[in-house]
Amino acid sequence: MSDDIIEALENADEIAELTGRDKSDVIADLLDDGKLNNSNAIKENTSAIDKATQTAEKVHKLLVTLIPILLLVATSGLELGGIINFTPAGKEEPFWQEEEIHDNIYWGCTDSNAENYDDQATNDDATCHYSNDERSIDITNIDSSLTPDGDLKLEFAIHLEGSFDFDPELILRLWLNDEEQVEMERTILHSYDEETGYIEQYWSDLESGEWLGKVFAEWNGELFDEETFEPVIIEGKIIEGCTDSNADNYNEEATEDDGSCEYEPEPCDDSDEDGICDEDEIEGCTDDTATNYQSEATDDNGSCEYPPPEKCEPILYSAYPFYQNNNTTVSVTFDIDCTNLVDERFNVTVQWLAWHNGSNHSNSEGPANWTTADYTIQGEEWDEHTLSLSNFTNGSYDLYLYIMWDDNMTSDNYIERKWFNIEIESW
Repeated sequence: MSDDIIEALENADEIAELTGRDKSDVIADLLDDGKLNNSNAIKENTSAIDKATQTAEKVHKLLVTLIPILLLVATSGLELGGIINFTPAGKEEPFWQEEEIHDNIYWGCTDSNAENYDDQATNDDATCHYSNDERSIDITNIDSSLTPDGDLKLEFAIHLEGSFDFDPELILRLWLNDEEQVEMERTILHSYDEETGYIEQYWSDLESGEWLGKVFAEWNGELFDEETFEPVIIEGKIIEGCTDSNADNYNEEATEDDGSCEYEPEPCDDSDEDGICDEDEIEGCTDDTATNYQSEATDDNGSCEYPPPEKCEPILYSAYPFYQNNNTTVSVTFDIDCTNLVDERFNVTVQWLAWHNGSNHSNSEGPANWTTADYTIQGEEWDEHTLSLSNFTNGSYDLYLYIMWDDNMTSDNYIERKWFNIEIESW
């Protein structure tokens, strides 16, 4: 700031009195271009918006220019009141004339691309503004679709270029069935300090028809870009139910009949009281587990047929003889299971026989000692059984174990185990 301007600022009171102007107006005029030429005045034919913009810029420039001066004045013990005195107490000359601190500083817009670029400015004061030709808003159409819930969904991206000092408006409009009149409209804002963005918009409960969507990007009353989406056809939501108004369960909200209509039956003979007239009864097998089940049958006639039950496949896991009671008793322990039907129970018959060694084991001669017992087996349970023969005399014996079962088990209806030439001696 030149010495002349500083001196003029010091004498702002006197200049205001001589010119008949306000002191603040004189200061603003000097700070505008360094001259008393009413350069800070706003023309009468300027629009209200332009007047407000110019006023804001000049106030801003006034503040950013005065702040360094006020700070210097404050740190030097100067008094600040309703009238600014730039001369410290006890000095005849402004102290910065000696130090020359602010001679080369001038605040303003330093961006040459701005409309208000100031080539004299040495420090940027953030007052730069730009024409719309140097700004752009680009809309990218991504998709228009229906959600699983039947809502209309529009997707698009936005990209900003240039300087924006407030949010652009995104105006979305919907047309129905090629009509000229806009059916729906909404406006959303995109933050001006976000260069790019992805946006989704939804509409619910739209009536049936073909919907066309468009988005318009506007800023400061000017249209920058627009995009048109592919039309989306919305069909009315399907509500299943009885659509016959004569039915007992008529549903007035149903849009599609699902065959569920019920009617008051006409009087008829129903001997079995199953709700079906005798003349409408269909005889057959009504058990759905049978091989000849008839789904249309209403009256079971006892004709159901079933597959034969699965047979048990027994496995003998263990069988071993042992001696006890002074060697006059011989026992056998065994475990037989049905592994293919773990939840079923089956009956088996077990025979435990002893023949004299060397005999022909014929039925005419008969065994020397024998016994038999019945058992129930189930699945793979660890269920050992023991069968005993007692009152043996000394000698050599052949021992036989037979396990037999009925028709519920496999066709090979027995298991045999043998132990030959077993010496039994009593003590």
